[in-house]
Amino acid sequence: MLSKMHYAAELAAKGHTVYFVNPPRQSSNKENVYINDSIAIPHITIINTQPVKQGLLLRHKFPGLYRQLTKSYVKKIKKITGNSIDELWCFNPNMFTAPKQFKAKKTLLMLYDFYKGKHIEAACKNSDALISITHVAYDFYKRADKPSLLLSHGLAGSFAVIAEEKLKKNNFIVQHGKKIKIGYTGNLLRHGMNTLLAKKLIEKNPQVEFHFWGPDSLKENNVSGLSEASQQHLDFLQFLKKSGSVVLHGVKAINELAEEMQAMDAFIFLYSAKTDINAASNSHKILEYLSTGKAIISTFVSQYQYNTLLVMSKDEASFLATFEKVISSLPEYNAPELQKKRIAFALENTYHTQIERINRFIKTI
Repeated sequence: MLSKMHYAAELAAKGHTVYFVNPPRQSSNKENVYINDSIAIPHITIINTQPVKQGLLLRHKFPGLYRQLTKSYVKKIKKITGNSIDELWCFNPNMFTAPKQFKAKKTLLMLYDFYKGKHIEAACKNSDALISITHVAYDFYKRADKPSLLLSHGLAGSFAVIAEEKLKKNNFIVQHGKKIKIGYTGNLLRHGMNTLLAKKLIEKNPQVEFHFWGPDSLKENNVSGLSEASQQHLDFLQFLKKSGSVVLHGVKAINELAEEMQAMDAFIFLYSAKTDINAASNSHKILEYLSTGKAIISTFVSQYQYNTLLVMSKDEASFLATFEKVISSLPEYNAPELQKKRIAFALENTYHTQIERINRFIKTI
């Protein structure tokens, strides 16, 4: 699940009426805005949208015309909501460049990916406040001169329940068996993943069992706008499928994922600052890793550079040595006190807590 989905679920669980607008995707439906009746979730109405025809061209070359076209989408969405919106949490400034068209009482622009462009700047100016989980976007759009809030990512309830139980029982396993198990979660087609480094890591450590969870085909892909994969990523997938030391779990329900991750001895985070949209500055998977208590061996992650929660290599060249250092000293890196520290940080940033922080922030606007 993506962050916006977790927020929708948490808000609905609190009893709020949530209208979740899916990113635009082509479908056979005659309407460009319509309710998705195939999914029934209490307090949540899912609204599907189709792409604006020639939207990319119009958005950049004829922004005024583009805003008029999206205004028709807004009108249809508002009709579904009953024409009244208390808060608009806009995660898609690429689609809705003028979020105030919704005429919500409060309009929040959620900059969870570091998109650039005049249309994003326009969306910032057309909002009441900005919220981001990456300092690169937060710092860049400060010039919009809007109230802003920098948050950590959120931790889902399925992970929080297990983490709380682990603290309660003081149950901190250093290593589960003779063979070390290393975990990675996330979309294996995401361009930000450093597949070349991951391949080297697996090849150099045949004694380690590597577990991967997440979409491993375009059919299972959950990233909007990703309709094709680079040859490099396709080659990496084939390598994983043929490797004798790799276990591919595919996409799992959030509760299954949370349970299965507990069997890992450590986790890896391998993003490239050159190809990741957020310059590898943050990721929600890191909080999920931290909630297990286990060591996280990572490439550079700027959002965590001033604490010791990750075992971070200085650069890609030193990552393999950092990995070797950690797995050869798991009793040290998975010591109970370190596990408690990681879990405590994760539990301070549940989606429930982040919503409370956002609510306090909204009151100041």
